[in-house]
Amino acid sequence: MMLDIRDTSTEAVEDTIGRQTWRLSFRVFAYFRGTDAAAYARSALADIAQAIGVDYTWDGLATMTKMTSHALSMSQDTELVVAGTVDFTVTYRTDLWGI
Repeated sequence: MMLDIRDTSTEAVEDTIGRQTWRLSFRVFAYFRGTDAAAYARSALADIAQAIGVDYTWDGLATMTKMTSHALSMSQDTELVVAGTVDFTVTYRTDLWGI
């Protein structure tokens, strides 16, 4: 298994006096090879979602985290390769001009 995590977008959604609200979207990729790759990928996505759901405020650093989608894609040349992806959006606040 290989995991890859990538930011897909960040946008300012609201600002109030001295504060900024952000939405950070990110995607987690889990890659597997072999005949049971699809089952392993589906299980990995469920584990990732469950792990993030344990503390969706990231120890108080965020106000909310939502899982927005999940998918599997498969490819086979000499060996079956499955990529599982799960997307999340984290909403958090910073001081104005903070990241």
